[in-house]
Formats: sequence, C-alpha cells, structure tokens
Amino acid sequence: MAIGNASSKVMACIEKNGGSVETCACFDNDSCPFKADFETVTNLYCKLKSDYPKWQGLTVNYRVEGNKESRALGMVGLERQFGKSCK
Repeated sequence: MAIGNASSKVMACIEKNGGSVETCACFDNDSCPFKADFETVTNLYCKLKSDYPKWQGLTVNYRVEGNKESRALGMVGLERQFGKSCK
C-alpha cells in the first residue's frame, strides 16, 4: 500500500540519518527523494476523504485481501499531513 511504502521510506531515513519526521518526510520540498510517494499518498487520501466523508476523525481498520494481518489508518493524522493538499 502507498501509505505503508512512504512510511517505510521515512522510517528508514530517520534510522539511517538520525533525522526527524519533518526532515525525512520533506512534505514541502520539491527535491525530496520521496516526492512521488507522497504525491501518491496525497491523491489516495483526497479520494478517501471525498468518497468516505464519514470516516473523518476515525481510525479505519482494514485487511488486505489474501493477508491475515489487519492494519489501521488514523484519518486525523492523515488529514493533518495530506488534507491541506486536497482540492
């Protein structure tokens, strides 16, 4: 999933470089090596926000088909990071 991929890259950056989330995620930096990942996540978040407005403010649990692990999306945190880019 796009959110998991972006998160993994940011966490690897933090662990490798001792940076912060703000430094490694570089949300507003055009030279960010993860820019495409963040654009994908932003587009997906904006679609979720539009398609499922009742999910705002909730934690959404889901399971990927064929995988027994469950995952969760904290919509409040996603809104904080990606909502400002939704049109």
